[in-house]
Amino acid sequence: MDEPSVDPSIAARAVDSFTDAKRAVDIATDEVVATSRKLARAVRRPTRGVGGALENLTRTAPLPMLGVAFILGLLLSGGRRRE
Repeated sequence: MDEPSVDPSIAARAVDSFTDAKRAVDIATDEVVATSRKLARAVRRPTRGVGGALENLTRTAPLPMLGVAFILGLLLSGGRRRE
């Protein structure tokens, strides 16, 4: 049996389309990597002062800090019951 012949121009266009798509994917991948690196640097930027210390404590021990916030809320509200 004879194999179906493929027009060389169709094959060339298919290769060109594939090359264009691969180039677009490579560019998008590079942009995503660059953006994720920028975000990682921004998150790692240390904060100073009391706010920075509270932020670090909250990141390292979120449940104990939630307990502290709850107790502080009770103390600041006066601990009074509504009747």
